[in-house]
Amino acid sequence: MLAVTATIPVGNAPSGVAVSPDSSHAYVTNRADKTVSVINTTTNTATTTIPVGFFPAGVAVSPDGTHLYVTNGGDNTVSVIDTGSGATTTIPVGGYPIGVAVGPANTPAAGHVYVINHDEDTVSVMNTVTNAVSTIPVGGVDPGGVAVSPDGTHLYVTNGGGAYASTVSVIDTGSGAVTTISLPVSAYPDGVAVSPDGSLVYVTNYGDDTVSVIDTVTNAVTGPPIPVGTEPDGVAVSPDGAAIYVTNFNLYNGGTVSVVDTATKNVETIPVGNGPVGVAVSPNGSRVYVANTFDNTVSVISSNVPSWQWPDYLVGELLGGVAAGGGGWLVIGNHFYKIPPRPLAMAIIARAAAPYLRKPIENRELGQRLRNMLS
Repeated sequence: MLAVTATIPVGNAPSGVAVSPDSSHAYVTNRADKTVSVINTTTNTATTTIPVGFFPAGVAVSPDGTHLYVTNGGDNTVSVIDTGSGATTTIPVGGYPIGVAVGPANTPAAGHVYVINHDEDTVSVMNTVTNAVSTIPVGGVDPGGVAVSPDGTHLYVTNGGGAYASTVSVIDTGSGAVTTISLPVSAYPDGVAVSPDGSLVYVTNYGDDTVSVIDTVTNAVTGPPIPVGTEPDGVAVSPDGAAIYVTNFNLYNGGTVSVVDTATKNVETIPVGNGPVGVAVSPNGSRVYVANTFDNTVSVISSNVPSWQWPDYLVGELLGGVAAGGGGWLVIGNHFYKIPPRPLAMAIIARAAAPYLRKPIENRELGQRLRNMLS
Protein backbone atom coordinates (compact mmCIF):
# COMPACT_ATOMS: atom_id res chain seq x y z
CA MET A 1 0.00 0.00 0.00
CA LEU A 2 1.03 3.63 -0.35
CA ALA A 3 3.02 5.27 2.42
CA VAL A 4 5.83 7.76 2.98
CA THR A 5 8.94 5.77 2.09
CA ALA A 6 11.51 8.58 2.36
CA THR A 7 11.82 12.04 3.91
CA ILE A 8 14.33 14.38 2.27
CA PRO A 9 15.69 17.53 3.99
CA VAL A 10 15.66 20.57 1.68
CA GLY A 11 15.79 24.34 2.23
CA ASN A 12 13.63 26.59 4.38
CA ALA A 13 9.89 26.76 3.68
CA PRO A 14 9.68 24.49 0.61
CA SER A 15 6.69 25.26 -1.56
CA GLY A 16 6.56 24.16 -5.19
CA VAL A 17 7.77 20.85 -6.57
CA ALA A 18 8.21 19.45 -10.08
CA VAL A 19 9.77 16.28 -11.51
CA SER A 20 11.95 15.95 -14.60
CA PRO A 21 10.47 14.16 -17.64
CA ASP A 22 12.79 11.18 -17.11
CA SER A 23 11.84 10.99 -13.38
CA SER A 24 15.52 11.28 -12.40
CA HIS A 25 15.27 14.58 -10.51
CA ALA A 26 12.78 16.56 -8.45
CA TYR A 27 13.01 20.33 -8.08
CA VAL A 28 11.77 22.16 -4.97
CA THR A 29 11.44 25.91 -4.37
CA ASN A 30 12.52 27.10 -0.91
CA ARG A 31 10.66 30.33 -0.23
CA ALA A 32 12.66 31.51 2.79
CA ASP A 33 16.04 30.70 1.25
CA LYS A 34 15.59 32.12 -2.26
CA THR A 35 16.79 28.80 -3.66
CA VAL A 36 15.78 25.66 -5.53
CA SER A 37 16.81 22.25 -4.19
CA VAL A 38 17.66 19.61 -6.80
CA ILE A 39 16.83 16.09 -5.59
CA ASN A 40 18.35 12.93 -7.03
CA THR A 41 15.35 10.59 -7.05
CA THR A 42 17.49 7.46 -7.04
CA THR A 43 19.32 8.32 -3.83
CA ASN A 44 16.54 10.51 -2.34
CA THR A 45 19.03 13.26 -1.50
CA ALA A 46 19.19 16.95 -2.31
CA THR A 47 22.43 17.19 -4.28
CA THR A 48 22.45 20.80 -5.49
CA THR A 49 21.06 24.18 -4.45
CA ILE A 50 20.45 26.88 -7.06
CA PRO A 51 19.98 30.57 -6.06
CA VAL A 52 16.89 32.26 -7.53
CA GLY A 53 14.81 35.36 -6.76
CA PHE A 54 12.98 36.49 -3.65
CA PHE A 55 10.20 34.27 -2.28
CA PRO A 56 10.19 31.56 -4.98
CA ALA A 57 6.92 29.65 -5.14
CA GLY A 58 5.97 27.82 -8.33
CA VAL A 59 8.26 25.64 -10.43
CA ALA A 60 7.78 23.88 -13.76
CA VAL A 61 10.04 21.85 -16.05
CA SER A 62 10.28 22.15 -19.83
CA PRO A 63 9.03 19.11 -21.80
CA ASP A 64 12.59 18.21 -22.76
CA GLY A 65 13.87 18.64 -19.21
CA THR A 66 16.50 21.22 -20.13
CA HIS A 67 15.03 24.21 -18.27
CA LEU A 68 13.24 25.11 -15.05
CA TYR A 69 10.89 28.04 -14.64
CA VAL A 70 10.58 29.45 -11.11
CA THR A 71 8.21 32.24 -10.05
CA ASN A 72 9.70 34.75 -7.61
CA GLY A 73 6.77 36.44 -5.88
CA GLY A 74 8.92 38.88 -3.92
CA ASP A 75 10.54 40.56 -6.92
CA ASN A 76 8.03 39.99 -9.73
CA THR A 77 10.30 37.83 -11.85
CA VAL A 78 10.73 34.34 -13.28
CA SER A 79 14.07 32.57 -13.01
CA VAL A 80 14.88 30.47 -16.09
CA ILE A 81 17.39 27.80 -15.08
CA ASP A 82 19.46 25.61 -17.40
CA THR A 83 19.22 22.20 -15.70
CA GLY A 84 22.56 21.12 -17.12
CA SER A 85 24.76 24.05 -16.18
CA GLY A 86 22.66 25.74 -13.51
CA ALA A 87 22.95 29.07 -15.36
CA THR A 88 20.04 31.39 -14.59
CA THR A 89 18.29 34.13 -16.55
CA THR A 90 15.84 36.50 -14.82
CA ILE A 91 12.70 37.66 -16.67
CA PRO A 92 10.39 40.43 -15.33
CA VAL A 93 6.69 39.52 -15.26
CA GLY A 94 3.62 40.86 -13.43
CA GLY A 95 2.82 41.57 -9.79
CA TYR A 96 3.48 38.76 -7.31
CA PRO A 97 3.85 35.76 -9.65
CA ILE A 98 2.82 32.44 -8.06
CA GLY A 99 1.65 29.62 -10.29
CA VAL A 100 3.51 28.52 -13.42
CA ALA A 101 2.84 25.99 -16.17
CA VAL A 102 4.69 25.05 -19.37
CA GLY A 103 3.00 24.39 -22.70
CA PRO A 104 3.17 20.72 -23.78
CA ALA A 105 5.39 19.83 -26.73
CA ASN A 106 3.81 19.57 -30.18
CA THR A 107 0.74 21.61 -29.20
CA PRO A 108 -0.35 25.22 -29.81
CA ALA A 109 1.08 26.08 -26.37
CA ALA A 110 4.52 24.65 -27.11
CA GLY A 111 7.34 27.12 -26.54
CA HIS A 112 5.35 29.13 -24.00
CA VAL A 113 5.37 29.45 -20.22
CA TYR A 114 2.28 30.70 -18.37
CA VAL A 115 2.77 32.65 -15.14
CA ILE A 116 -0.02 33.69 -12.78
CA ASN A 117 0.34 37.24 -11.43
CA HIS A 118 -1.68 37.17 -8.22
CA ASP A 119 -1.70 40.92 -7.52
CA GLU A 120 -2.57 41.98 -11.07
CA ASP A 121 -5.16 39.30 -11.95
CA THR A 122 -3.25 38.45 -15.12
CA VAL A 123 -1.29 35.71 -16.86
CA SER A 124 2.14 36.51 -18.25
CA VAL A 125 2.83 34.49 -21.40
CA MET A 126 6.56 34.03 -21.96
CA ASN A 127 8.11 32.90 -25.22
CA THR A 128 10.80 30.35 -24.29
CA VAL A 129 12.98 31.23 -27.29
CA THR A 130 12.96 35.02 -27.11
CA ASN A 131 11.90 35.45 -23.44
CA ALA A 132 9.41 38.08 -24.67
CA VAL A 133 6.39 38.46 -22.38
CA SER A 134 2.76 39.32 -23.18
CA THR A 135 -0.16 39.61 -20.76
CA ILE A 136 -3.70 38.19 -20.63
CA PRO A 137 -6.34 39.21 -18.02
CA VAL A 138 -7.58 36.08 -16.26
CA GLY A 139 -11.15 37.30 -15.76
CA GLY A 140 -11.05 36.61 -12.02
CA VAL A 141 -9.74 37.94 -8.72
CA ASP A 142 -6.62 36.77 -6.83
CA PRO A 143 -5.55 34.01 -9.24
CA GLY A 144 -3.22 31.35 -7.87
CA GLY A 145 -3.16 27.98 -9.59
CA VAL A 146 -2.69 27.28 -13.29
CA ALA A 147 -2.67 24.16 -15.47
CA VAL A 148 -2.48 23.64 -19.24
CA SER A 149 -4.64 21.14 -21.09
CA PRO A 150 -2.68 18.23 -22.63
CA ASP A 151 -3.53 19.47 -26.13
CA GLY A 152 -2.26 22.96 -25.28
CA THR A 153 -5.47 24.75 -26.26
CA HIS A 154 -6.63 25.95 -22.84
CA LEU A 155 -5.40 27.25 -19.51
CA TYR A 156 -7.29 26.64 -16.27
CA VAL A 157 -6.75 29.29 -13.59
CA THR A 158 -8.15 29.29 -10.05
CA ASN A 159 -9.39 32.61 -8.68
CA GLY A 160 -9.77 32.79 -4.89
CA GLY A 161 -11.11 36.31 -4.57
CA GLY A 162 -11.76 36.01 -0.84
CA ALA A 163 -15.44 36.12 0.01
CA TYR A 164 -16.31 37.86 -3.25
CA ALA A 165 -15.75 35.27 -5.93
CA SER A 166 -14.60 31.68 -6.26
CA THR A 167 -14.14 30.83 -9.91
CA VAL A 168 -12.07 28.98 -12.45
CA SER A 169 -11.09 30.85 -15.62
CA VAL A 170 -10.80 28.83 -18.83
CA ILE A 171 -8.50 30.73 -21.19
CA ASP A 172 -8.11 29.92 -24.88
CA THR A 173 -4.32 29.91 -25.45
CA GLY A 174 -4.75 31.07 -29.03
CA SER A 175 -7.27 33.90 -28.74
CA GLY A 176 -7.03 34.76 -25.04
CA ALA A 177 -10.83 34.45 -24.72
CA VAL A 178 -11.97 33.69 -21.17
CA THR A 179 -14.85 31.54 -19.92
CA THR A 180 -15.63 31.70 -16.20
CA ILE A 181 -16.84 28.73 -14.16
CA SER A 182 -18.42 29.54 -10.80
CA LEU A 183 -17.76 27.54 -7.64
CA PRO A 184 -19.42 27.96 -4.22
CA VAL A 185 -18.46 31.29 -2.65
CA SER A 186 -16.89 29.45 0.29
CA ALA A 187 -14.70 27.26 -1.94
CA TYR A 188 -11.65 29.51 -2.23
CA PRO A 189 -10.09 27.40 -5.00
CA ASP A 190 -6.34 26.97 -5.03
CA GLY A 191 -4.63 24.06 -6.81
CA VAL A 192 -5.65 22.83 -10.26
CA ALA A 193 -4.68 19.87 -12.46
CA VAL A 194 -5.97 18.37 -15.72
CA SER A 195 -6.48 14.66 -16.37
CA PRO A 196 -4.08 13.07 -18.89
CA ASP A 197 -6.86 12.70 -21.47
CA GLY A 198 -7.91 16.35 -21.00
CA SER A 199 -11.50 15.48 -20.13
CA LEU A 200 -11.54 16.56 -16.48
CA VAL A 201 -10.09 19.34 -14.34
CA TYR A 202 -9.55 18.89 -10.60
CA VAL A 203 -9.66 21.96 -8.33
CA THR A 204 -8.84 22.02 -4.62
CA ASN A 205 -11.25 24.10 -2.55
CA TYR A 206 -9.22 25.38 0.39
CA GLY A 207 -12.26 26.94 2.01
CA ASP A 208 -14.51 23.89 2.28
CA ASP A 209 -12.12 20.90 2.28
CA THR A 210 -13.21 19.46 -1.05
CA VAL A 211 -12.12 18.91 -4.64
CA SER A 212 -14.37 20.06 -7.50
CA VAL A 213 -14.36 18.15 -10.78
CA ILE A 214 -14.97 20.11 -14.01
CA ASP A 215 -16.01 18.58 -17.33
CA THR A 216 -13.88 20.27 -20.00
CA VAL A 217 -16.49 19.74 -22.73
CA THR A 218 -19.32 21.51 -20.91
CA ASN A 219 -17.11 23.73 -18.71
CA ALA A 220 -19.37 22.83 -15.81
CA VAL A 221 -18.79 21.26 -12.40
CA THR A 222 -19.80 17.62 -12.56
CA GLY A 223 -21.17 15.72 -9.58
CA PRO A 224 -20.84 16.68 -5.93
CA PRO A 225 -17.43 17.85 -4.67
CA ILE A 226 -15.13 15.16 -3.26
CA PRO A 227 -14.43 15.51 0.49
CA VAL A 228 -10.71 15.40 1.26
CA GLY A 229 -8.59 16.62 4.19
CA THR A 230 -8.39 19.96 5.95
CA GLU A 231 -7.33 22.99 3.89
CA PRO A 232 -6.53 21.24 0.58
CA ASP A 233 -3.92 23.08 -1.42
CA GLY A 234 -1.95 21.34 -4.18
CA VAL A 235 -3.23 18.66 -6.53
CA ALA A 236 -1.56 16.33 -9.03
CA VAL A 237 -2.88 13.56 -11.28
CA SER A 238 -1.26 10.16 -11.84
CA PRO A 239 0.00 9.57 -15.40
CA ASP A 240 -2.76 7.02 -16.05
CA GLY A 241 -5.47 9.29 -14.59
CA ALA A 242 -6.49 6.66 -12.03
CA ALA A 243 -5.70 8.80 -8.97
CA ILE A 244 -5.29 12.35 -7.81
CA TYR A 245 -3.06 13.40 -4.93
CA VAL A 246 -4.17 16.34 -2.78
CA THR A 247 -2.04 18.05 -0.13
CA ASN A 248 -4.00 19.02 2.98
CA PHE A 249 -2.22 21.94 4.65
CA ASN A 250 -4.04 21.42 7.97
CA LEU A 251 -2.23 24.20 9.80
CA TYR A 252 -2.88 23.03 13.38
CA ASN A 253 -3.07 19.23 13.24
CA GLY A 254 -0.34 17.91 10.95
CA GLY A 255 -0.44 17.56 7.20
CA THR A 256 -1.80 14.75 5.07
CA VAL A 257 -2.20 13.73 1.45
CA SER A 258 -5.56 12.51 0.18
CA VAL A 259 -5.27 9.86 -2.52
CA VAL A 260 -8.52 9.87 -4.50
CA ASP A 261 -9.48 7.00 -6.81
CA THR A 262 -10.90 8.95 -9.75
CA ALA A 263 -13.28 6.14 -10.73
CA THR A 264 -14.81 5.28 -7.35
CA LYS A 265 -14.03 8.57 -5.50
CA ASN A 266 -12.71 6.47 -2.61
CA VAL A 267 -10.17 8.42 -0.55
CA GLU A 268 -7.08 7.18 1.31
CA THR A 269 -5.27 9.45 3.77
CA ILE A 270 -1.49 9.41 4.14
CA PRO A 271 0.23 11.42 6.91
CA VAL A 272 3.15 13.51 5.65
CA GLY A 273 5.08 16.45 7.10
CA ASN A 274 3.71 19.69 8.50
CA GLY A 275 2.19 22.22 6.13
CA PRO A 276 2.26 20.27 2.85
CA VAL A 277 1.74 22.51 -0.17
CA GLY A 278 3.26 21.49 -3.50
CA VAL A 279 2.80 18.01 -4.92
CA ALA A 280 4.06 16.30 -8.09
CA VAL A 281 3.91 12.77 -9.49
CA SER A 282 6.90 11.31 -11.31
CA PRO A 283 6.14 10.80 -15.01
CA ASN A 284 6.69 7.05 -14.59
CA GLY A 285 3.98 7.07 -11.91
CA SER A 286 6.03 5.29 -9.26
CA ARG A 287 6.44 8.14 -6.75
CA VAL A 288 4.76 11.24 -5.40
CA TYR A 289 6.76 14.18 -4.02
CA VAL A 290 5.26 16.51 -1.39
CA ALA A 291 6.82 19.77 -0.15
CA ASN A 292 6.30 20.22 3.62
CA THR A 293 6.58 23.95 4.36
CA PHE A 294 7.01 23.83 8.14
CA ASP A 295 9.32 20.79 8.28
CA ASN A 296 11.72 21.89 5.53
CA THR A 297 11.37 18.46 3.97
CA VAL A 298 9.99 16.60 0.99
CA SER A 299 7.97 13.44 1.61
CA VAL A 300 8.28 10.67 -0.97
CA ILE A 301 5.16 8.54 -1.28
CA SER A 302 5.32 5.15 -2.94
CA SER A 303 4.30 1.58 -2.27
CA ASN A 304 5.83 0.01 0.82
CA VAL A 305 5.16 -3.54 -0.36
CA PRO A 306 8.55 -5.33 -0.31
CA SER A 307 9.80 -5.85 -3.83
CA TRP A 308 10.77 -9.45 -3.10
CA GLN A 309 7.07 -10.32 -3.11
CA TRP A 310 7.00 -9.74 -6.86
CA PRO A 311 8.85 -11.88 -9.40
CA ASP A 312 11.25 -10.71 -12.05
CA TYR A 313 10.40 -13.63 -14.24
CA LEU A 314 6.99 -15.26 -14.66
CA VAL A 315 6.51 -18.83 -15.84
CA GLY A 316 3.23 -20.75 -15.74
CA GLU A 317 -0.48 -20.15 -16.08
CA LEU A 318 -1.69 -16.81 -14.71
CA LEU A 319 -4.84 -16.70 -12.56
CA GLY A 320 -6.25 -13.88 -10.45
CA GLY A 321 -9.07 -12.84 -8.16
CA VAL A 322 -10.44 -10.33 -5.70
CA ALA A 323 -10.87 -11.03 -2.00
CA ALA A 324 -13.90 -9.96 0.06
CA GLY A 325 -11.86 -7.42 2.01
CA GLY A 326 -10.93 -5.47 -1.11
CA GLY A 327 -7.54 -7.03 -1.72
CA GLY A 328 -6.68 -9.58 -4.33
CA TRP A 329 -4.26 -12.20 -5.50
CA LEU A 330 -2.41 -13.59 -8.47
CA VAL A 331 -1.36 -17.19 -8.97
CA ILE A 332 1.48 -17.67 -11.45
CA GLY A 333 2.42 -21.31 -11.89
CA ASN A 334 2.94 -22.62 -8.36
CA HIS A 335 3.41 -19.20 -6.78
CA PHE A 336 0.82 -17.13 -4.90
CA TYR A 337 1.14 -13.32 -4.78
CA LYS A 338 -1.09 -11.22 -2.55
CA ILE A 339 -2.25 -7.74 -3.60
CA PRO A 340 -2.86 -5.21 -0.79
CA PRO A 341 -6.49 -4.30 0.03
CA ARG A 342 -6.36 -1.03 -1.84
CA PRO A 343 -8.71 -0.25 -4.76
CA LEU A 344 -6.13 1.70 -6.74
CA ALA A 345 -3.53 -1.08 -6.49
CA MET A 346 -6.13 -3.60 -7.57
CA ALA A 347 -7.08 -1.51 -10.59
CA ILE A 348 -3.48 -1.04 -11.72
CA ILE A 349 -2.53 -4.70 -11.30
CA ALA A 350 -5.72 -5.82 -13.05
CA ARG A 351 -4.92 -3.69 -16.10
CA ALA A 352 -1.43 -5.13 -16.38
CA ALA A 353 -2.42 -8.74 -15.83
CA ALA A 354 -5.71 -8.91 -17.73
CA PRO A 355 -4.25 -9.76 -21.17
CA TYR A 356 -2.45 -12.78 -19.69
CA LEU A 357 -5.17 -14.34 -17.50
CA ARG A 358 -5.66 -18.08 -17.98
CA LYS A 359 -2.82 -18.22 -20.46
CA PRO A 360 0.56 -19.94 -20.22
CA ILE A 361 3.19 -17.24 -19.92
CA GLU A 362 6.94 -16.90 -19.87
CA ASN A 363 7.24 -13.19 -19.60
CA ARG A 364 10.05 -11.18 -17.98
CA GLU A 365 8.53 -7.84 -19.01
CA LEU A 366 5.24 -8.53 -17.20
CA GLY A 367 7.12 -9.58 -14.09
CA GLN A 368 9.04 -6.32 -14.08
CA ARG A 369 5.87 -4.29 -14.63
CA LEU A 370 4.19 -5.91 -11.63
CA ARG A 371 7.27 -5.32 -9.51
CA ASN A 372 7.49 -1.65 -10.52
CA MET A 373 3.84 -0.98 -9.74
CA LEU A 374 4.22 -1.85 -6.07
CA SER A 375 7.84 -0.98 -5.39
